[in-house]
Amino acid sequence: MEDMRMSNKSKPKITPKRDETTELKLLTQKLKKQQAEKQTDPIDILETHVAMAQRYWRIDNPNKAIKHFLEALRIEMDRKDNKRVIDTLRQLGELYFEQKRWDASGSCVSEAKRISSKLYGDKSETTARLLNQLGKIYLEQEEFEEAMANHEEALTVFRKIHSKHENHPDILDTLANIGSCYYKERNCLTKIRNSDEEYQNFIASGMLDKIAHAHEQRGTYTDAIMICEEKLQLLQNRGNSKAIKLEIAHTLNYLGSLSLKMGRNLVSMDYHSQALKMFQNDVSSVLTVQKRKHAILKTHISIGMVEYHSGEFGRALRLFEEALVSQKSSAPKDKISKANCLVGMGLIQIELCDYDTALKLLQEPLAIRTKELGSSHPDTLSTRVDISRVYSCMGKTDMALSELNMVLTSQREIYGGKHPCLATTLHHLGVSYARKGKLHSAMKCYEECFLTRESMLGDEHPAFAMTLHSIGAAHASNKRFEKALRIYQDALRIRKEVLGDRHIDVARTLANIGSAYSSMGKTSEAMPYYNKAFELAHATFGAKHPSVADIYVNMGNVHLRKCAFDEAKEKFNDALMIYKASKLPPDHPKIAHAQTVLARVKHEEDLCV
Repeated sequence: MEDMRMSNKSKPKITPKRDETTELKLLTQKLKKQQAEKQTDPIDILETHVAMAQRYWRIDNPNKAIKHFLEALRIEMDRKDNKRVIDTLRQLGELYFEQKRWDASGSCVSEAKRISSKLYGDKSETTARLLNQLGKIYLEQEEFEEAMANHEEALTVFRKIHSKHENHPDILDTLANIGSCYYKERNCLTKIRNSDEEYQNFIASGMLDKIAHAHEQRGTYTDAIMICEEKLQLLQNRGNSKAIKLEIAHTLNYLGSLSLKMGRNLVSMDYHSQALKMFQNDVSSVLTVQKRKHAILKTHISIGMVEYHSGEFGRALRLFEEALVSQKSSAPKDKISKANCLVGMGLIQIELCDYDTALKLLQEPLAIRTKELGSSHPDTLSTRVDISRVYSCMGKTDMALSELNMVLTSQREIYGGKHPCLATTLHHLGVSYARKGKLHSAMKCYEECFLTRESMLGDEHPAFAMTLHSIGAAHASNKRFEKALRIYQDALRIRKEVLGDRHIDVARTLANIGSAYSSMGKTSEAMPYYNKAFELAHATFGAKHPSVADIYVNMGNVHLRKCAFDEAKEKFNDALMIYKASKLPPDHPKIAHAQTVLARVKHEEDLCV
């Protein structure tokens, strides 16, 4: 039975405990000793060569890496150890590929594929992965037909092996490879086509949709957007029929959803608004009344999610509530749309700090998504993350951590190393660890989240700013206030640029900047930030929201530092009244903290007397 999987990354993943140079010196000594001893098992020498090759590769010394891979390959071939031969040839192919030595790369991978076909068969996973690797080599050489043939053969194999899992990573990767072939060929100046006929057939087959979906599932949203924009342009060039307009409307909606995932809220709203207008007017005669209502319903839900991410919670809630009523009457069998409405409503209740209501709203869509989509579907797992957020906000951090760690395990099995959904779970895991006081564990989660979001979403994405905000808070908790302040300022800049000056997330970062200044003893610099944060929180939620109370607590701390006890008591009492009047549970940490600082005011006031 085959046991070799191709790596998603070119370079081997090595996490050495010691410096790479030190490891190489030790391996060199080990190799000399092994070669000097006649009784040494060739397997041991082989494994040392491979370890040295991978480390030289890691430190960007390809010539020495190739030398040791070739030595390992010689021993493997002498021993007729074909499993190892395949893996070494594959790695050599990847190494040559990085150096743009296409012929050498192709020779290695072709030989690996030949041996794999004999050892495992033409329809094996290993052979299919090598077909994908060959396809990438042909693509770089602009041999488009050969590249496509290899990827399509790989896709056929993977679909047969994973017939019940269309979203299997191997299938998604192969679809993405096929998309790269078509996109690069279409834009290749040396081989530009005289006719669009083949591309029109490509669209008609639904392949562009499948490729875009594959990129979405892989978390490469920018590539998915590129494919959808390509499809939209081609559709717009095909004519003005009602059927084409209907396809354009669906594509606009999809582009809206993808744009939202990339944090482009205004662009997302524009796409969905265009789609809504088309469903209401331009394509109404193509659809039955029921299908038209259904299309409008789904678009309203999408617009509701944009409003939510834009911080317009009132408008979002109205859209979700209206959509839920519409779903019951126009699409009672569409349980997924119902689940999407309830999730949106649950997320808003988290923002409103009504955690009991949020929990009730989120539990039903979890049941729906588990039944309709499966327990490992990304939407099901994201609902579990949302429920964990509620537990964490309620102070039930152990429950949150347990659930989030289980979700993280599932997501790592599905996505592998990096994915935006995995980053989201890591972020909330970090938040829960921080609330529990485990700052080291929190920072580890934040750091992995940071790297994933930076590489996959970019450093101007709202989610990236959220991670910066949390990292800043962790540094502040460790009393590294100047470092926290610098990080908060970066988060604030991104949030203002991407979300606008009035978004509630801007208020949260402003408040944290104020706290950093206050902790550094710069109370006069802290108060302007608190005042601005208070203004935004009050405008978003009104006077009786816990976010407003949080700022009162911060202001009270400033007054306490200045020994202005009456002003401090006033702010802490105001905060305590809001916390108690809100829907926070009586034993919530925020209530306990407000009571503690009030007692501290009395104690310090007595000492001053």
